[in-house]
Amino acid sequence: MSFGGQDGDFNAFCIQTWQVLANSQNQRDNYALWSLEDYLGSAIHGSDEQWAKETFSEISALFAQTNMVDEDAGSIALGETAETDAAFQLALWAIVNEWEVSDADKLSFSGFGGAVHDDVELWVGETRSAENQVAASLDFYVLSSTTSQNLLVWKTATATEVPLPATLWLMLAGILGVGLIRRF
Repeated sequence: MSFGGQDGDFNAFCIQTWQVLANSQNQRDNYALWSLEDYLGSAIHGSDEQWAKETFSEISALFAQTNMVDEDAGSIALGETAETDAAFQLALWAIVNEWEVSDADKLSFSGFGGAVHDDVELWVGETRSAENQVAASLDFYVLSSTTSQNLLVWKTATATEVPLPATLWLMLAGILGVGLIRRF
């Protein structure tokens, strides 16, 4: 499964704050692939199903605000500035770790200043607002490791075939039946 961006780069954000990113090839090769839903619902997070659903919705809503879904849309332009990318990483951590955005000690990167915190507060507030829970058209996965940070990766959602509703089948059967009765 490939998680490269349109430019061929590997796109990922870390979702763990208590583990450092592996720096040797041995450690980087030790990843397991999870769907984001399974990862959030696993024992790693206490298996709280309601929390997992809400967190998945918030992550999806956060990504829906970016240019990752549609390059020409989205108010968050990832990849353009270090400040924007840092704010997005902090917003993602705030969602996964249930941090209040007012907790400036946890939500700060040194050297970026208050603008990053303001962006985080705005974006997380918007994703936690029910009217802004628009899902991103992305499939989310987690590369999980015991020796390195867990990474959130994504790819464009695969289209799934939508089954015809039962009422349509009944209507088609009725039309066919009427046609057969008229014939005889």
